[in-house]
Amino acid sequence: MQNLTKIFIYLLRKYSPLRMFQIIEANKVFIKGKSLEFGAYKNQSKNFSSYLKGEKNFQYTNLKKDKKNNIQDANLNQKLKFKSNYYQNLVIFNVLEHLVNPTKSFKELNRILKKGGLLIGSTPFLYQVHGAPNDYLRFTTDYLI
Repeated sequence: MQNLTKIFIYLLRKYSPLRMFQIIEANKVFIKGKSLEFGAYKNQSKNFSSYLKGEKNFQYTNLKKDKKNNIQDANLNQKLKFKSNYYQNLVIFNVLEHLVNPTKSFKELNRILKKGGLLIGSTPFLYQVHGAPNDYLRFTTDYLI
């Protein structure tokens, strides 16, 4: 019943079905430690980190730096400027499909993630193409494994 109530609220907010189900699943994840979210919004309530449970020790990134909203610049198509083995959690919803070379990006994500840390995220699969600026891939379970 609780999920039905949430879905009704998200429908009123005009969230897509994809976003609704991503939020419901994010609500099930408990985190602790330093965390970094990729593809963050200036309106922090729209960031997926706001739906995770546990400690909220977040830094935020997007393609463009936004000092006012505490968002650092980070381009997953390039080497990341973050320390190795630093973050306990990396949050990356609706970002990987925009990368030209996700394999290279996964190596960088792995480099900055602590051993035993969590990579938390989702990519669209059966969902419309959405450029931001470009949309390149749809990931299957086989690809991600």
